[in-house]
Formats: sequence, C-alpha cells, structure tokens
Amino acid sequence: MTTTLIPVITEQAIYDLVGEQSFQRGQHYAREHAVFDERQEGMTLKARCHGSRAEAYNVEVTFDANGTITSTHCTCPVGRSCKHVAALLLVWLKHPEQFLERDDIETILERYDKADLVDLLKHVIQRYPDVENLLIAFSKQPLSQKPEAYRRQIEAAFRRGYAGKNGERVIADVQDIKEFGDHFTQQGSYADAIMVYEAVVRGIIEQAPYYHHGYNDFHQIIDECIEALDACLEALPSEEELREKVFQILFTIYHYDIDMGGIGLGDSVPGIMLKRARAQERAMMAQWVREAIAGEAKRESCFRAQWYGGFLLDLEADKLDDEAFLRICRETGRTYDAVKRLLELGRVDEAARETETAMSYEVLSMVDLFITCGYEGVAERIMRARAKTTPDMRVLEWLKDYYLAKKDYTTALECAEAPFRRCPSLERYRILRRLARKVGCWDRLREELLTSLRASHDVVLLISIALDEKEIDSALSLLKSEQGEKRFDYYNKHGPIIVAVARAAEGSRPLAAIELYQQYVDHLIAMRGRENYRDACRYLKKIQALYEKLGQNRKWIRYIASLRDKNRNLRALKEELVKAQLS
Repeated sequence: MTTTLIPVITEQAIYDLVGEQSFQRGQHYAREHAVFDERQEGMTLKARCHGSRAEAYNVEVTFDANGTITSTHCTCPVGRSCKHVAALLLVWLKHPEQFLERDDIETILERYDKADLVDLLKHVIQRYPDVENLLIAFSKQPLSQKPEAYRRQIEAAFRRGYAGKNGERVIADVQDIKEFGDHFTQQGSYADAIMVYEAVVRGIIEQAPYYHHGYNDFHQIIDECIEALDACLEALPSEEELREKVFQILFTIYHYDIDMGGIGLGDSVPGIMLKRARAQERAMMAQWVREAIAGEAKRESCFRAQWYGGFLLDLEADKLDDEAFLRICRETGRTYDAVKRLLELGRVDEAARETETAMSYEVLSMVDLFITCGYEGVAERIMRARAKTTPDMRVLEWLKDYYLAKKDYTTALECAEAPFRRCPSLERYRILRRLARKVGCWDRLREELLTSLRASHDVVLLISIALDEKEIDSALSLLKSEQGEKRFDYYNKHGPIIVAVARAAEGSRPLAAIELYQQYVDHLIAMRGRENYRDACRYLKKIQALYEKLGQNRKWIRYIASLRDKNRNLRALKEELVKAQLS
C-alpha cells in the first residue's frame, strides 16, 4: 500500500464549501462524535455520519493534488456540500489519525479472481438483497423474453419506495430499468427494448400517481421512452407485429393523458403516431380512438370526446368526405371544426345553427370564422341571440366592441351598460362615460349610475370614480363616511383606497392627506411585523415631506417623537425608524 498525502485543509475552506449553517451543524456533529468508520482511499476521504434518520449517511470527499476539493457526496437528501460533509472534513482536520488508510476499491477488486468475485457478490446479495437489482441493471442482459418479468421489476422498484415515502429511490430504480431498453436499442435488439419500455410506461402509469414526490421526474422518464419508441418505429419499417406493439404503448400514454384531463404527458405522441403510421396502421388506431369515444359517451365526458374526436379527424383526414367529417364533429362535440367546414362549403345557415348548442366561450371564437368569411351580419345575429340567454358578459363585451368599430355608439352604449350594472368596475364606468359623451347623455346616465352604486353601498368604487374625475373633496367625504370607528378590518379592507385618496389629496388637501397617512401608519404598526414597520416608514416619509412643505416642522417633530414614545417597546420598529432616518 502506498501512502497518499492529502494537502492540509483549513476551517475557512470548509466554511466556504458548505456555508455558515451547514458549517455550524457540522461542528456539532464532529463534537458529538457522529462521524465514524473514517477511512482514506487515495485522494478520497470516506466515513459514515449519524444524522436525523435511523440509518447513518455515507459521506465522501475527493481532492486533487493541489488540495482542491473536486467532488463531495452524501446519501442525505442534500446530496453534496452538506453538514455531514462539513463534519467529515472537520474530523479530518482535527484528527487525521482516525482515518484508516487503505487502497481504493478498484485496486482491491483487481486482486480478486472471477470465482472469488462471484462468492463475494453472493455474500453481499445475501446481506443486502437490493444489490441484486443493481447487479441485474448493470448486466445489460435480457431478464426474460416475457414482458411480465420487466413489469415485476417495475412493481418491485415501487414497492421498495415504501408506499411513496422514498420517491428519489423509486425514480433511480425505474430509470435503471429504462436504461435496459436504451442498451437494447443501441444493440438493435428492438423486441427486447420495446418490452422494457412497455413495462416502464405501464408501471409508471399504474404506480406514479401515488408518488407525489418526483412526479415530474416520472413524466420525464416516459418522455424518454416515447423518444426511444419513435426511434424503434423508424428502425422497423417492416416489422408489423413490433410496430403494432409500439403504437399500442404510445396510445396507452395518449389515452392516460386524456383520462387525467390533459396533464401534458407525452404531448408529442399524436404527432409521432401520425408521422410514422402507414394507411393500415392509421385505420387500426382510428378503431382504437372510436372505441375510446364510445367509452366517453357512456361516461358523458364531452371534453375527452372532443380530444379524441380531433385525433380521429387527423387520422382519417385523407379518407373522410364532408358528411363523414361533420358526423364525427357532431358525435364528439367538435363544433368549431364543424362550423369551419360548413362555412368553407358555403352552408352558412347550417353553420349558424351549429353554434346554438355550443358554450358561449366557444361561440366567441366561432363568430370570428363568420366574420373572416364575410358574414358579419350572421355573426352579429348569433351574438345578439346569445346575449339574451347567457350570463357570460364576454358576449355583450364582444357586441359592444363590434358596434364601436362600426361607430354605432348608441347600440354600443346599450351593450356596455348591462355588464357594468351586473359587475361594476372603474374600467367599465370609463367605457360608459366615453360612449355616453359621444351620444350626448352622460349627465343623465352618470347620475343613474352613481345613484345605483350608492344604493348598493359600493363605496370603494364610488371613491375610485371620484378620484378618476378629480373630485378630491368627494373622495374624502366618502372615505370619512365609511371610516366610522376606524375598525381594524376597515383598514385591512380599504388600505389601498385610503392610500390612493391620501396621495391624490397631497396637492390640494395636504392636511387631510397627513391625517389619512397617520391613521394608516397607526394601523400598520398595530399589525406588527417588520414588513409592516417598513411600510409604515414609507408613509412616515410622506408625512414628513408634507409637513416640511407646509412649513410645519415643529408639528412633525412632535408627531414623530410621540409615535416613538407610544411604541417604545417595539424594538423592530425602532430599528426600521433608524434605517429610514426617521429617528
């Protein structure tokens, strides 16, 4: 054995490697003798370290000849440069004599002959059964000619995850099994590869939903399988049986994604199937899709049927006549596609009737088809009819914009008024104001709208309107009437509008602005918390500036002194006042 000298490491280097928190915890572990089984293998230090779990973590650090750490590893969740790594290095720094120097594992294994290695592995597997799965994964030999063997390996991998509590381990094991398929693909053993990919895909679909940790990683593995299966199809132009198996696997992924509501799993699958499938294979997949559509009809799932319907239209695009196309659209709820085809055929009235059964959000896109084809009048008629039967305000918004574009301000105003009355907002008020002024009825309509808002006690919107129309006194009066006893929930509810009124009042009503800011500062301080104190300081700066503008510096000094005294026990507030240069 040759002695290898690892250059000296300093506490500062350890600190820089792991950070303050991990360094401090590493010091604790080192003091408590949590590090054990210390050893040096060449330029690598290894040990085990007790942590928060029952089983000790395996830790190792590797250096180069210049004393620079090139890699760290730990079996804890952090994985590298953690507190356990810090503990190992601190023990090495203080007590290097505790590290047993021995040859690295490669040197040791080179001393064994084949028989000894076989005996060794048998002994290891008896003691650590999981090693058998790792050994199989590294063997790169087929487990069996039966897909069930791979399925069982996948099931075993998920069981080893302890009912979803160890997702990282399951992901690693499933990835190892998937790499069997990659190896077979590289060797051109496509039948074996396809068996592996099928086992991985079906296993993940069946088991992964129970493993919330790493769910996206499972999806990544399926995406890798999809890419590999696409390569198999390209490499197997004449193997009909294997190609059918691949298409079945891909359709399983596609079906699962739709069944889950369209979670984005295997988004590339329909494109791959359409690109790779020949005429006979397209007919086969079309039958699968029709069976899926029939199943969705029993479940009364219109959205899933629509997705399947779109794929079926793509699969049979070259063989469908117009009536067959329209029949599929109607059977699967693909109303948009039906309307588009009918308009292309010039069957306008029939296209308009199709929209009657569609949801309002769908109709909004369909009417654009009518306009694009030059049937504006039909689009208008559809939307006016829809406006009478739907609570969806987007329909009236569409009509308002339609008439506005035609400069029919009277009708546009009629369409804009209903959405405001149903769900009033400042933006809708502005639209009504602009339209009513063009029509010449704003004064009357304004009073009606304000009367309605007062009756519903929508004070926040009334204040917003007053600010928008530069009526500061009105906004102050409305806010004052709403304040009452200045309850805690009042400030929580109206904080933004209070600040908006105060900001608007700074120029013409500075004293009123100061009063509002002071009230809000008191509320923020009462809520406690450093963030609230920081916000309070921002408004205190505004109060200070207003007092200075008014030439009332003495009032400011008295006010801030009183505020500090009243809250003298709030240390965090005092610190924030100092930072803001208000103390």
